[in-house]
Amino acid sequence: MNPLMDSSAIKDTFVGIDLGTTYCSVAVFQNGKAKVVEFNGKNAIPSMVFYGIPNQYGYQAQSNRNIPEYKKNVIYDSKRMLVKSYKDLETEIPHWTFDVESDKDGNPLILIDNGKNLSKIKPCEVSASILNYIRDTCQTKYLT
Repeated sequence: MNPLMDSSAIKDTFVGIDLGTTYCSVAVFQNGKAKVVEFNGKNAIPSMVFYGIPNQYGYQAQSNRNIPEYKKNVIYDSKRMLVKSYKDLETEIPHWTFDVESDKDGNPLILIDNGKNLSKIKPCEVSASILNYIRDTCQTKYLT
């Protein structure tokens, strides 16, 4: 059989990530087979991060969204903010539970207050946090 056509001949591990606006899905191709990665028994993970001590991702972050003292630090819709100016987002900002301000160039900055200090992060940093969490989860489950 042609090794290019025989998936069992592939010895490397590959990870495919769908970084969605509201949910992320992940699949791993290993030992010639594809498998959807589960997060807490589900095939997708909410695209949100709770910036606290410690940071939490996905379903853990989502559970903090309804707790008044935590909801401002549960960040979602970060992908929706990518490549948009603060002005482009002005109609959406009032509907979010977290605070957003404009930087000097008119780009959105998300305000995070963990009780000790105030930080400002870019939407791409939230997406990067989600991707890092997914990578770490996949490495733990499939590469160790």
